[in-house]
Amino acid sequence: MALKIKLLKLFTLVAVVIVLHYFVLGIIMIYSYSEGGGLWTTEGTPNQSLSASLGGVRHRVPNTKDIAKGMTAEGNPEPASGNNNEENEEGEAREYPEGGGRLSPPATSSSPMFVLLLSSLARGGSTFMSELLSTIQRSIVYFEPLWYIEKMECIQDPLCATEYLLAAFTCTFKPDFEKWLMGRHGFFSYFNADVRVCLMMKDNKSKNECLNKLSLPEMCRAAPVRIMKVIRGRISWLKDILSDPKINLKIIHLTRDPRGSLNSISKFGPTWPHDPHERCSVMKDDMDAYDKLSPKFPSKLLQVHFEDLCLHPENAIGNIFKFLFGNSSLPTATQRYINLHMNTEVKPNAMGTIKKSKSEFEAWRYKIPERLLSKVEVEPVCLYTIHRMRHTVFGTLERVRNSSIPLILP
Repeated sequence: MALKIKLLKLFTLVAVVIVLHYFVLGIIMIYSYSEGGGLWTTEGTPNQSLSASLGGVRHRVPNTKDIAKGMTAEGNPEPASGNNNEENEEGEAREYPEGGGRLSPPATSSSPMFVLLLSSLARGGSTFMSELLSTIQRSIVYFEPLWYIEKMECIQDPLCATEYLLAAFTCTFKPDFEKWLMGRHGFFSYFNADVRVCLMMKDNKSKNECLNKLSLPEMCRAAPVRIMKVIRGRISWLKDILSDPKINLKIIHLTRDPRGSLNSISKFGPTWPHDPHERCSVMKDDMDAYDKLSPKFPSKLLQVHFEDLCLHPENAIGNIFKFLFGNSSLPTATQRYINLHMNTEVKPNAMGTIKKSKSEFEAWRYKIPERLLSKVEVEPVCLYTIHRMRHTVFGTLERVRNSSIPLILP
């Protein structure tokens, strides 16, 4: 009986922490959203067709009834006006502004910026990053849209999957997608402040009435910055889109030491794929694609290491904002989010994003089982990614637990 009471108290405590987490996050996002205005005020140019960037082929994207039927709207979607190519028609390098990277064109609802947050591995910090980016005024966030087609044929076809992502970015999705997203409250809660206001209502009738008044296409079209968080996409899929000067796409590639990701994944049981070779192969492919494409598109690709984000959050996040907007200054709402989520001591919560960041980046070292450590460190493709990050290969449980041995090599 005493055990049952203790378990009930523990469950209640966890529930309260989760509710408080989303309540505080909601207040922050609502405040940010209500400030209006923002960084992007200049009018943009009319939208252009993106069919050329897809080779003129319209692949059909699946819906819930038939994986051979298209999810995107009929005809060519209208894309954003974006950055020019890194080189002009004569192949000459374009000039960069004094003091660093290129300044991005201002984003407006008629000329939006598409931000793809791509993490090679699950449990790599992408949820935290998507919450952080959602503090950008008047932005929207698609949380794991590829989950919808994960078990469909489209996900195996890079062109089909890319077109599916563009349909979401350009607000040209079909009702099936809208119904799916609005029905998954856990994913939909990231979309914007209006959605969170509805979802925070305790009365189900009021909540549903509030949600029914929302129009996903209208909210999408009104957003000058459209963010998408994915762990199921690959950088190599996006070469043609990056080459299109009419599409203002920014890719943030988030990496984390595979031992940390795989240790976290292992806690969720066999339903989460955790084969080191499979997981690290995906990461290697993204690293190689990034190395190949980033010199061609330096203003469209940025790689962010989870470890740097934890150790030097303001510098790392400032670099992200400079990459997106040409200015490393952080909005008040973003600074507030950093203070809450990266400098707060709380009880461990596997799915939470409120953590003490400077210890979080290598917390896995003191938790990973010896068997898993050995399994990852003997896998060649995992060793490849660890060496690429300039991280230490520990070899034994004694060494990985030894805090005097640094994770990050000089």
